Amino acid sequence: KCTYCSIWNRKTKEMSTEEVFNIIDSVSKDCCFIHLSGGEPLLRKDIGAIISHIDKQDGIFLTIATNGYYLKEKLDVIKKVNLVVLSLDGPRQLHDSLRGEGSYDKVIEALDICKRNNIKAAVNMTLTSRNLDYINDVIVLAGKYSAKVLFEPILQHELAGKDMQELLLDRRKYQKSLDSIKSKNSIMMSTQCINYLKQYPSFKRRMKCWAGLSFFLIDVNGDVYPCNNFVDRVDAPNVVGLGTINAIKKVKSDNHCACGSNIFNELNLVMNLRISAIFKLIDSIIK
Repeated sequence: KCTYCSIWNRKTKEMSTEEVFNIIDSVSKDCCFIHLSGGEPLLRKDIGAIISHIDKQDGIFLTIATNGYYLKEKLDVIKKVNLVVLSLDGPRQLHDSLRGEGSYDKVIEALDICKRNNIKAAVNMTLTSRNLDYINDVIVLAGKYSAKVLFEPILQHELAGKDMQELLLDRRKYQKSLDSIKSKNSIMMSTQCINYLKQYPSFKRRMKCWAGLSFFLIDVNGDVYPCNNFVDRVDAPNVVGLGTINAIKKVKSDNHCACGSNIFNELNLVMNLRISAIFKLIDSIIK
């Protein structure tokens, strides 16, 4: 449980295995990318069946975000994932202070397992006031396990935890830190995306957002949102009652909003035909 997130406090009924299968079947012909996230997706008892069902579809690039705790026992099915994204916020003492005692060792164990089993892995570092000085340490550590690195700034949101205010970033120090990493080959982010994230915390320079148009977030209960910035903030159509395609069609997008998400902004840059983002995406998939 991260100190800066309270998603574990949500009391939301989760869809059944069959309902999740129906979503996958409904979008499989038109979908090229699925990202499983949480909370912690490996806590689902049927996660192996879900991943296997996605693996049966043609042409879907599957990624999963995890804290690494259950990767070892789920290894057989994890081998079917195209990219495993592990959360790592700094050295052991710092990481454990944010994510719980022993969580650092679980991330390192998971990185080692991925490397030994030729599973492509990446590290996602949530940048806070505590860890800006450790960015290069995380890059070096990830490199030992052939993993690339993603960054995104900590942001105030509906599911923020009790330590959020203390962890918010100093803008000038944050921008300087991002400038220092842009040229590193181990960063799984385009220079354009990094430059965009430097606007923190206001993000006033906007670009067309494709959330709700070309990509969507489906919550554990089947509610469909443009992205995670809308979860629990707006009424959402539900795939269980409406069917997946009908629910997606009813999603109301706001294509001029802005945020600090690395993955959504990278996808927006690709959809807006920004060359460096397209090349970075191709590089991430091939290598």
